[in-house]
Amino acid sequence: MTKNAFNFKREFGWSDVVAFAALILSAISIYQQYKSNSAEVSIQNDKLLTANFVDKDGQQKYFGYQRATIINSGNKAVTLLGLKPHENTGLILTQKYGESNLEKDKLKCKIFQIPDSILSDRLFSKEKNLWDFKDQGLEKLSVMNKVIQPGEVYTLNIGTVYDLYSDKSKHYKTIIFSSELIFSNGQKLLFGVADNIISE
Repeated sequence: MTKNAFNFKREFGWSDVVAFAALILSAISIYQQYKSNSAEVSIQNDKLLTANFVDKDGQQKYFGYQRATIINSGNKAVTLLGLKPHENTGLILTQKYGESNLEKDKLKCKIFQIPDSILSDRLFSKEKNLWDFKDQGLEKLSVMNKVIQPGEVYTLNIGTVYDLYSDKSKHYKTIIFSSELIFSNGQKLLFGVADNIISE
């Protein structure tokens, strides 16, 4: 009868405890180093500013101005890859008078990025200031590739023009802009604002 080639019986001594503790500390150190070199992004959504106006085609439209203040509080640069409709709710949610539910809506909409050099006060001072914005479309806004450095605060200004009034059978009460900002570190942050429509 042959003897068992392997003998697993052994005492777990202090040397094993020390080795195990060293392994844990090493893992913690690696994790902390990873975190210290990572990008951590937060976002502040500002209130939606809106106005009814008559476009250059003579049609009444609804303008929305929404702003996201993005803060990179980490120690590594991160890239804002782009803006996309919220994966569950889409880009636009509406509520009509006489109804209690929000629903996805395929409203005609222009969407564009507004330069920081254009102040909101100037936008709303004259209807003509809203006429010349060109529709950039979601395809272009989904590829921004804006690098945000450690400690940097970046402001993203988005404008939208909605056709709320051409269909006389629909009277909207609430509109919600619902999107996500996608970052190179894997973060997806909600960029969404809402407004109650006072009157046409």
